[in-house]
Amino acid sequence: MVGKRVFAYLADMYIITLSQLLFFSIYRYSIEGEFKLSILYILNNYKYLFIFIYLMYFFVFEFYFRQTLGKKIFKLEVVFKNRNILSIIIRTLVRLIPVDLFLIILKSNKTLHDLLSGTEVISKPDKNA
Repeated sequence: MVGKRVFAYLADMYIITLSQLLFFSIYRYSIEGEFKLSILYILNNYKYLFIFIYLMYFFVFEFYFRQTLGKKIFKLEVVFKNRNILSIIIRTLVRLIPVDLFLIILKSNKTLHDLLSGTEVISKPDKNA
């Protein structure tokens, strides 16, 4: 399960980064007339917007659909003890703490954002089985 969670997170990061790279490159082209795929340009000029979009991706997908696109690919789902706006805000914001992901190894498949928000990530049952 730890492996699936790590790969789901990497898939989410790929999706977020690629979509923002394309969006900001098109935006840069419309403003400056120059089309370049540059993550450094984005981070230098739009780092706060980049982080905001990163957080909103997790907030929206996990609150409304209980899974991100990466979790959907790897058949994982977020289960809430108490599904409320505060728990998803905590879950989303704690992701900014650098040691968050390393706790998955230490605490029985739970990250810091799972522990503090009262959530758990489970394998989603296969509908075809």
